[in-house]
Amino acid sequence: MVARMWKGWVGAQDADEVAEHLREVARSRYGAEAGCVSTTVLMRPLAGGVELLSLTVWTSQASMPAGVAEEHPLLVARQTVPDVWDVADAPQAVARAA
Repeated sequence: MVARMWKGWVGAQDADEVAEHLREVARSRYGAEAGCVSTTVLMRPLAGGVELLSLTVWTSQASMPAGVAEEHPLLVARQTVPDVWDVADAPQAVARAA
């Protein structure tokens, strides 16, 4: 498995709108692909704005679609080439003590 990570930055006032757009992009474009295992959008305050991270997990690098880019007119900066990581350990459910 591989993970694809992309980052973008936006003003605090626009963070919720852009995060919702990224969630929709991840669900509709990535989630529809056969090799997509999971999609997640993360956000955190950073330097007076908000950093957004789109994280998708794929069965293989070959299963990731080419040419799909996270874009939104309210982004003040964005990563133009996403990072791709090998997944060393697939996510596991955490067992909780009763």
